[in-house]
Parts: sequence; C-alpha cells; structure tokens
Amino acid sequence: MYDTAQHAWDEDVQLVTGENVKGSDVSVLILNVQSAKESHQLQISYCVTALYRAIIAMTNEVLFCYMYATISMFEKRIGMLSITDNKQNALVGVDHDTTTAAGSNITALNVLQVNDSPRTGTIKDETNPSLSITYHVLGKAISPKEVSLVILEALAAAAPFPKYYQCQDLEVLSPDGGAAIVIESVKVPLFTYQWATRALKLLYQEIIVPFKRWGDIFLEIKANDILIGELRMLKVQSVGDRQKLAMDES
Repeated sequence: MYDTAQHAWDEDVQLVTGENVKGSDVSVLILNVQSAKESHQLQISYCVTALYRAIIAMTNEVLFCYMYATISMFEKRIGMLSITDNKQNALVGVDHDTTTAAGSNITALNVLQVNDSPRTGTIKDETNPSLSITYHVLGKAISPKEVSLVILEALAAAAPFPKYYQCQDLEVLSPDGGAAIVIESVKVPLFTYQWATRALKLLYQEIIVPFKRWGDIFLEIKANDILIGELRMLKVQSVGDRQKLAMDES
C-alpha cells in the first residue's frame, strides 16, 4: 500500500506494480489488462481502492490465503490483483474471468509482546537518513488485526494527496472501530504527506512487527533532528471515544 500510494493518484498503471512486505514472503502484484487504446485505463486510485477492499475482505472472512481478484469499471475488467507468496505470484495461468482464492498453509504469528523489547527508542530511515522517528510505548494492548488495519486506513486516507503537499491533521479509525491513529503537524510546512506515510511504514516494519508492540504508541517524527510531526496510535474503548474522534474529524 505504501509504495503504491507514493504515485500520483490519477497516474495510469501500464504494466505491473509489485510490493514485497519486509520480513515476510507476501507479494502483491497489480496488472493492467487494457490495451493502450482503451479509454478507461487502470489508475493508481483504483489500485489503492482494490488493495484496500481486498485486505478488508480477507480480514473480515479470515481468508488468509492466496487471492486473485478482478478490478472492473463499468462492468469491464481493467486490471487483476493477486496476493500470494513471492514464489507463486506471477498472474500467469489465472482464469481472468473469475475471482478465486486458493488456500495455502498458514504459519501462526506470535503476537505476544517481547518483554525485554525497548519501550522507547529512535529509528533512522535507512533510505533517507534525515528522517527519524522516536517512539514511546504507552501500554494498552491492541489486537494485531486492529493495528494492521488502522495503519492501512491511514495510508489509504493519505494516498489521494501529492506526497510533497503539507500534511493536514489526520484522524482515522480502523474498520471495526477498535483502534485510531491521529497524525498532527508540528512544523509547518515541512511536514508533508511523504513524511507522514513514511513514518507509518517505519512504525509497522521497524517497531511493531519486530518488537511485537501491538498497542498504544506515540511517535515523534523528525527531519534533520527537527520535530515536524507527531503520531499517536491508541486503543478506542467506547462508543464515546469513537464519537469524539468523529466530531474532531468534522
């Protein structure tokens, strides 16, 4: 989702975009099946929407398996999406007239927190050393499903905006309403959507998954050691909490 969302929202996808999730063998491929002369082409916005809906469907139905899906517009197929492991994902030999999900062996994920993992620390972005995030673990546990989906929700919410635009304050809820992410700009106009989405990716890949920190967390986002933004992921415990977030968003 992060890599796909870095492109312009209305950019045409000509061939295949691929994403490999660090630390896993999951691969996502999206293929444009239209010829260049067709008026309706597969665009990044359709890819983000299709990927988002596919992941929500997977988690709602607990379908953690290979998935091949058709992306259609005006009842005309314009693209194909596949979610498999790195060895299987080729979108070759797929019946493009159907949407199928072939089961695979699932390895159970240990979601228990590591007791001796750090509760605070700083992570430097290897691809852009000027960016760093300092994290503080606050304690309340959140289910791995809620954590993963609220981060997906935040990435999807930021995707329509050009990455160099100033990031507006952002509040999102997970689809089930059990977790929320609040992102706030501190240093205007330095804090852009590029920094915000990159911080989300670092949070998930470098902190949550390796340290198994499935819970409340607070981030300070810094560029060249200057605080430019803050991010809070928190557990939503009541209807009142959700209503307050909804009122803040409006």
